[in-house]
Amino acid sequence: SCAQPYHNPLQLTWKDHTFKRNRWTLNPQILKEKEYIQKIREELGVFFKFNKKQDTLLKTLWDTMKAYLRGVLIAYLANKSKEKWKKQNNLIKRIKSLEDRLNQYLRPGRTSQEIIIYKT
Repeated sequence: SCAQPYHNPLQLTWKDHTFKRNRWTLNPQILKEKEYIQKIREELGVFFKFNKKQDTLLKTLWDTMKAYLRGVLIAYLANKSKEKWKKQNNLIKRIKSLEDRLNQYLRPGRTSQEIIIYKT
């Protein structure tokens, strides 16, 4: 035992459990969509109109353009995904509505049997 406890050695173990993020990469499939290509052309026109100056380094302009296009792509894909889910939800609601109508017209005992047959 030591008379001065603050002189005793101390060992700390630090376990870093942070998750590594994957690096963002462009999905080349998106380049096959004509709508996206047109949007990129328009956005690049606007970008260079406001950002290309005589004193701007090309490397800076290139890096800025990549970041800008990444943002445009993320927004485009988010809207596309939102539309896809909206369409899917509408189809689910339509199926539910048709099942409800079917339940009204069929006898209660037969309804569940027929729905099972249609779902398989």
